[in-house]
Amino acid sequence: MERTILELKNKKNPDRWKSIIALGEFGEPAIEYLHHSLNDDDKWVRYFAADTLGNIGHSSSVEHLVEKLFDEDQDVRWASASALGRIGDPRAAHALQQAYNSDNAFVKVFIEEALDKIPVHEPHADGKALSMQ
Repeated sequence: MERTILELKNKKNPDRWKSIIALGEFGEPAIEYLHHSLNDDDKWVRYFAADTLGNIGHSSSVEHLVEKLFDEDQDVRWASASALGRIGDPRAAHALQQAYNSDNAFVKVFIEEALDKIPVHEPHADGKALSMQ
């Protein structure tokens, strides 16, 4: 995993996004690096980090992905919505609804699909859902 992380850190490498996909093969041990990559300057690194986190499916990624629902790039926003749907954590529902109300039709399709995958349940133990407000 160290070699893959070094390749990802090399900003001169135009294919750093491929390192993100490779990190996904390590599963949960790579989550911290993928969370960090969600804030990368390269939109494709952010996009594949969101997608890979959705493939891993760990609930620790929900808060990080919720933030990316409001990324400047629509591809990152839809990848984040899709990832949240695959994770299926109800804490993301409120933020997905907020993003739905403020995004374009393309991203709304992925938000709708994500919301369809999230089970409806009682409020979280503290009574709060994750929100950007």
